[in-house]
Amino acid sequence: MDLVGRRVAGGTVAIAMALPILWPGAAPGAGWSPAQTLSPGNGANPQVAVDGRGGALVAWQALRATGEYQDPFEGEGVVFAERRAGGAFGSPRSLAGEPFALRDLEVNDRGDAAVLLARRTQCGSPMFCPDEFRVAVRRAGKPFGTSAKVAGNAVFAGKVAIDERGQVVVVYAAQTGARPFEARIEARVKPPGRGFGRADVITSRKQASSPTVG
Repeated sequence: MDLVGRRVAGGTVAIAMALPILWPGAAPGAGWSPAQTLSPGNGANPQVAVDGRGGALVAWQALRATGEYQDPFEGEGVVFAERRAGGAFGSPRSLAGEPFALRDLEVNDRGDAAVLLARRTQCGSPMFCPDEFRVAVRRAGKPFGTSAKVAGNAVFAGKVAIDERGQVVVVYAAQTGARPFEARIEARVKPPGRGFGRADVITSRKQASSPTVG
């Protein structure tokens, strides 16, 4: 079972679980609310983020109803549901169809959101399959726009962050050699209302992986 939890300054705690996707949220000073089912089944890799007012965004991987393990890239894409502060979650909506998988999700205090998506492009070995990364962004109260490609063909371990102005930062490991973890760390920045700038190399070490950003 996947389990993801976030706490914000106001005290709201959010937890998303799979399978199925449930929401047992906790308001400041209160106990856990009854679990709300967001996906009746076939959900995996849930991610949750809470804004400064207690609104929440949950996204997860939609899998096919096979009853067996399956590669996320062979599922039915990425789905999300939103909850206004003090309310209930709305119906799930599609964010990206097959062959995309969910990598990361962030929301700022006013509710702007950024979602990091991955699309498999090649398999260098049976144990290592790097991705192409794309980012979908939305302003608070607006729908997500078309995802933008930020890195391709040989990247992995991506993370995304969005600040209070709506600026988005993506970091990832970019493969530089034939072996799986010969990689450097790169970052790209998207200012509000503009596209992503060119990649900046954070470190050129050959053995780099698992970056994070916040």
